[in-house]
Amino acid sequence: MIERLVIVAAVVAVAVLAGRWWQARQGRVRATGAAADPQAGEVQALLFTTPTCRTCPHVRANLAAVTTAHPGFTWREVDAAVDLDTARDHRVLRAPTVVFHTPDGTEVARASGVVSATAIATAARLSTDEVCTAA
Repeated sequence: MIERLVIVAAVVAVAVLAGRWWQARQGRVRATGAAADPQAGEVQALLFTTPTCRTCPHVRANLAAVTTAHPGFTWREVDAAVDLDTARDHRVLRAPTVVFHTPDGTEVARASGVVSATAIATAARLSTDEVCTAA
C-alpha cells in the first residue's frame, strides 16, 4: 500500500514539474540562429495559425497592436493546415507560433503560445513605449 502511494506521489510530482516547465516556455521569445544585423532593416514576423487554434486571435491582436504603434512593422499570417510546406520549412510544430526574421529571410527569434505585444516589439527591435497589449 505504501509503495503505491509513493509511486502515485512521484507521478504527480513529475506531472506538476512538467506542467510548470511547459507554462514557463509559453509566449517567451527565444533567439534562434545568428543574431540579426541591426543594419539589415526591421525584423518582420510570420504568424502560424490553424483553424482550430483558440489562442491565435490573441496573438493576431497583439501583432496588430504592434503594427498600429509601428506602421513599418510587417507581419503575415500563414495557415499551417493549408500551407504545410511553409510550416515544415520553418519547423513549426504547434499553433500559434511567431517566427521573426530579417527582410532577407534569416530567422532571428521565435515564440510559441500567446506572445505579448511587448515581447513582439522587443523581438522586432521596436520601442515598447507606444505598444498596448490587446490580449
